[in-house]
Amino acid sequence: MIDIDLIRNQPDRVEAGVKAKGFDIDLEKIREFDENRRHLQVQIDGLRAKRNALSVEEAKAQGGAIKQELASLEEKVKEVSATLEGELLRIPNLPISDVPVGAGESANTVIKTVGDKPNLTNPKDHLDLGLALDLIDMERAAKVSGGRFNFLKNELVLLELAMINYAFAVAIKYGYTPLLTPELVNRATVLGTGYLPYGEEEVYKTQDDLYLIGTSELAAVAYHADELLEAKELPKRYVAFSSCYRREAGTYGKDMRGILRQHQFMKVEMVSLVEPEESEAELAKILMIEEEVMQGLGLPYQVVQMGTGDLGMQAAKKFDIEAWLPAQNTYRETHSCSNTTDFQTRRLNIRYKADDGTNRFVHALNGTVVSQRPLIAIMENNQQADGSIKIPEVLVKYTGFQEIRNPKHQIQDKDLNPQL
Repeated sequence: MIDIDLIRNQPDRVEAGVKAKGFDIDLEKIREFDENRRHLQVQIDGLRAKRNALSVEEAKAQGGAIKQELASLEEKVKEVSATLEGELLRIPNLPISDVPVGAGESANTVIKTVGDKPNLTNPKDHLDLGLALDLIDMERAAKVSGGRFNFLKNELVLLELAMINYAFAVAIKYGYTPLLTPELVNRATVLGTGYLPYGEEEVYKTQDDLYLIGTSELAAVAYHADELLEAKELPKRYVAFSSCYRREAGTYGKDMRGILRQHQFMKVEMVSLVEPEESEAELAKILMIEEEVMQGLGLPYQVVQMGTGDLGMQAAKKFDIEAWLPAQNTYRETHSCSNTTDFQTRRLNIRYKADDGTNRFVHALNGTVVSQRPLIAIMENNQQADGSIKIPEVLVKYTGFQEIRNPKHQIQDKDLNPQL
């Protein structure tokens, strides 16, 4: 939620930011609701002052009428406030001034390309590799759960677990506290992190009015909801693991092959809560950690700064990392990191006591450490001429093996000697 003072005092900035993000918001209507609420509140305050100034005799004569009028006004202000809050929840976060402006993906800008693409002749895609090496079973997953689900098998299971361990090791090195989060959260958490009211079609909801998370960011940011932190406690940094669940509504037929776009996948996510003046530096730090992970995995990638039209609801500034996929002959997103400024923390009421004694909203940031997608990049970039897959060196100490070779291979205890 943006500060309503911005709408009152900087309407041109709000209108430009909303338009740049591609949202259609009636700001004039919101200003009318705000003025109406303030007018009603002035009337209420006046009546309360009048009531308090009455003598005992006057109170007997006029008190009932004033009480009735107050009750009517308070009901009206309650209704207007609820309507206003609902409208404010639909306004996206405003882009930071240095974000490229453009509709959709048009302003997305590649700012860095890192690593050499492998020299492969007729590279196989990850699904063909996974089927040949008995690592992925989509057919039985469809039987058990439906489309966009998968079974990972054999060494690929251990490779995913190795990536998770590696991700935690890197993030912990930079001061992130590890979390295993709930994967079911209440509506207040989803609304507070900005994934509602838009996006209702993208989330899974249970019969108990709980929501399956699409990222552990939701639980990790809301961890400090309705808390007043001390400045000396900041920054708060968490690295959280969870399974993630997304309906992928409206993407029928898109990326259906393999495990690129699934209803359920694992992800390790960083979340930072910082003082406002530190959020830009924190975003750079998160991006640096993401790049360290990619370089450690030996994957060629590019860094993309997202333009205003591709920021989404919450982000004021965002970067994606896209790994090279040889079989697709293109880069595909594996990581993102965002500065949401005080958009989420204002909705969740996460503040800190600043050195000047005032209570201010912290800034919240998030970024991927690993998800299931780097598995795809590892498989495709590290495929060998004989059909085997080479394991990145940084993961060998977690997997206990250096390559995936034999489709009939039975994993034995002697093969598993990870140095955890």
